[in-house]
Amino acid sequence: MVTKTPSNVIQLKASRSSLYVNINNNTAKKFKARQKDFYLRDNNLKGFYIRVRPNGKKSYAVEAKRFGNGRKQSYTIGDINLFSAKQAREIAIDNLQQIKSGKSLSAEKNKQATQDKNIQTLESLIPKYIGIRD
Repeated sequence: MVTKTPSNVIQLKASRSSLYVNINNNTAKKFKARQKDFYLRDNNLKGFYIRVRPNGKKSYAVEAKRFGNGRKQSYTIGDINLFSAKQAREIAIDNLQQIKSGKSLSAEKNKQATQDKNIQTLESLIPKYIGIRD
């Protein structure tokens, strides 16, 4: 006898390292750390997840393929204590759109860090000022 799965039953994909859930502010609090990293992946937004590390640290992140079919790229949004689920989801949507359109989030981050290093500080300007003044 062949039985059909009723259409109102949701089948969740799960593995040892991933669990599919609806991410909200209470989701991560329900899960404790394990021996290895594991991921709470969102049912509603593909690529949005919470990473739970063995030391107990939990953070929001996104993962997608560039142009939808290229190399996989992941980006950490931040700690669950710093962002609400709603804020993290909004950032995730923006990041996923950028990844799918081909932008490299890590390249943008590195570019910003380089620009921050090139900013002149008061400490670097004082000798120049003294040289000009004399």
